[in-house]
Amino acid sequence: MKLQEFTFESLSAAYRQKKVSPVEVAKETLAQTRRLNSVLNAVYFLDDDTTLAKARESEQRYALNSALGLMDGAVTTMKDALPVIGMPTYRGTASTPDEGLYYRWNAPVTDRLLEAGVVIAGKNTMCDFGIIASGVSSRFGITRNPWNPQLTPGASSSGAAASVAAGLCIAAVGTDIVGSIRVPASYCGLVGLKPSYGRVPYYPPVSPALVAGPMARNMHDLAIMLDALAQPDSRDFTALAVQNVSYANTLNERAKNPVFGLLESVGFGVPPDPEVVAATRRAAALFEAQGARVEQVSMPQFDPADLLLVEKFYRARTYAELNTAPLDHQKKSAFMFEWAGPAKDDSAELMWQAMNAIVRLREQTMALMQGVNYLLLPATPTTAFKAEDVAPKGYTLFDAWCNTFLFNLTEQPALSICSGLSSNAVPIGLQIVGRRFDDMGVMQMGRWYETLRDLPDRWAPWGLS
Repeated sequence: MKLQEFTFESLSAAYRQKKVSPVEVAKETLAQTRRLNSVLNAVYFLDDDTTLAKARESEQRYALNSALGLMDGAVTTMKDALPVIGMPTYRGTASTPDEGLYYRWNAPVTDRLLEAGVVIAGKNTMCDFGIIASGVSSRFGITRNPWNPQLTPGASSSGAAASVAAGLCIAAVGTDIVGSIRVPASYCGLVGLKPSYGRVPYYPPVSPALVAGPMARNMHDLAIMLDALAQPDSRDFTALAVQNVSYANTLNERAKNPVFGLLESVGFGVPPDPEVVAATRRAAALFEAQGARVEQVSMPQFDPADLLLVEKFYRARTYAELNTAPLDHQKKSAFMFEWAGPAKDDSAELMWQAMNAIVRLREQTMALMQGVNYLLLPATPTTAFKAEDVAPKGYTLFDAWCNTFLFNLTEQPALSICSGLSSNAVPIGLQIVGRRFDDMGVMQMGRWYETLRDLPDRWAPWGLS
């Protein structure tokens, strides 16, 4: 059974026509996950009993013609950061006790998937505290890219992205506070949406920069999952009003002649690779050939001191979480202890300055949208780097987030979608950014681009599938 050939729609049809059963798919998913995980290290926990029990419940619903929707009986795994009752959480770090944390409640996205009949088989690996740009974890080790296991799948949704790219699930949920959906989507050739803040309920809502969103191999599956994830949850007081529309059903609609701003470089962090820039220009040309207007835009000249202050803010955030563990446990997360540890000496005045720097960056970034409907820029300035590294060689951890983190600060929807393969046969990601709350428009632009691009018909080149 080739799991990677299924979409939500085709899998649901196969269930209805009794060509395959949810239990058969669940068993095959568990088997393939174990086989591929020896190379990828994308999953750290599997629950066979619960998986097969939920698959049998789905099978009964299909037998009674009462399936809960197109995702009923589809199998996925959940990112370590997202609580699932009965499954351990570690936040990717060895500073968490070895037995893990067991929550008595599900994350909102967990509940939405369960309500849609999705079978949650286990938990995906992630990097320490979700702040490293690669799949390096003091708890789980190194997670690897299905396109080339010598390379990183990106982070922090590393295990989730690797699982989708390897065909172990149709779609998965990631979280994104500086780029942790879009970076792995870019490196793994997926589509990944960082929605507007509040579009997908999150609990507890800890930061206006942090969101959950879907990753998939195509826009239609992404939209189907978003339709479920964007449903209300009373726990999230920051959630946006629910839109009474289906992202999946309106995916092929779009505004006529949109205006795109083409941004080739953000001007700081990791410099863009010429191949990545060329792919972004080709994408812009495809839109322009279809009647869209494309205008060259330039990133404002940010004050380097402001960029440093924002990094200090994220260090302080990470230190605050690391510091909840005893000192001997903190040191087990060696890289985080070294990177975030100095934040303990930062003053309250410095944190106030950092908050003001964030406001300035928000204002300057939002100004890019003046006169345009969408931005086009590389999702990541380079393709995937070595799996063992925490950032591209010669650059800092925070440099690696340069093309993504600003749009977390502004709360804008941003999508990464594959725009081609590099000369060494790994994916390049295009980022489409919309105005705040225009998640529908960003999805429609992504779908439009998907119909225009010309990609090789191949997947997982080293023979995973």
